[in-house]
Amino acid sequence: MKFHSYLAALILFCSANMLAQTKPSIVDQLNAPKSGQGTIKVYIDDNVKEMLGSPATSSRNKADNDTVHTKVPMPGTIIKCSGFKIQVFSGNDQRKSKNEAYSKQSQIKSLFPDIDTSVSFHSPFWRLRAGNYKTHAEAAEAMIELRKAFPSLGKEMYVVRDQITLVVE
Repeated sequence: MKFHSYLAALILFCSANMLAQTKPSIVDQLNAPKSGQGTIKVYIDDNVKEMLGSPATSSRNKADNDTVHTKVPMPGTIIKCSGFKIQVFSGNDQRKSKNEAYSKQSQIKSLFPDIDTSVSFHSPFWRLRAGNYKTHAEAAEAMIELRKAFPSLGKEMYVVRDQITLVVE
């Protein structure tokens, strides 16, 4: 009988301890009054608060819901993301570089009309970049084709990380 009393007390103590260890959400922590500090009041939508819930709550939600809801862009939507481009030209001669960049752009457009090109100016450089590639390997493969078509530009071409524009299929 004594053993059962100890076992019951141990179970009660462990369950009370587990309940005391649940952490409040970040919103509850921010809204809690703290002596000697200012007062913060965070107003948040219940759905967002549910997503931000404590680690125990969020793991429970994942177990309850097998599906994850994400927004998928519609086909034909244009999105911007991180990717790679081929830098074809870069020059800082204010008198010649702008015209040279646009001239090289028209040359590339005449042979490769499907490759997007863009001329930009970031002081003091005029740059011509071509393509919108998701991976470095895709960009490197396209650069080989551009070098074959324009051997005079080949030495100054290289792959750079840049913001790219993609059409969702």
